[in-house]
Amino acid sequence: MLTCSSFADIAEKLGRSETWVAAAFYGNMPFAQEDIDGLVKILEIDPLAVEAISPAVNYFPDRASKFESPPRDPTIYRLYEIVLVYGYAFKSIIAEKFGDGIMSAICFTSKIDKEVDEEGTWVKVSSLLHRPIVTIVIKY
Repeated sequence: MLTCSSFADIAEKLGRSETWVAAAFYGNMPFAQEDIDGLVKILEIDPLAVEAISPAVNYFPDRASKFESPPRDPTIYRLYEIVLVYGYAFKSIIAEKFGDGIMSAICFTSKIDKEVDEEGTWVKVSSLLHRPIVTIVIKY
């Protein structure tokens, strides 16, 4: 019986982050052979199917190829809108605090949490971009 019902479940069993696993399922991150071996067990995939998915190890992700500009999906658009409205402010503040340079999108982790208070439900997106930690809390 399948015991994983979410990206978080799969991530925990693979030893990866939840957002990395979701990105990999959308083709934006490459699965290593150990990830594929783990998925076979976790998702109870027939071992004969391994040959069909093993070429994914040599897959070079075409990151953001599914991205429309501007995005039509409401959730993705809101994240895009945050960057459009606050991008230069974020950039300037980061430069003031860390000096001139470029944040890494390769050395990057993120976490999504749900927060509930008397004002409602909030989506909390926290990202560690090598040095700067970016946390955005959005009303849901």
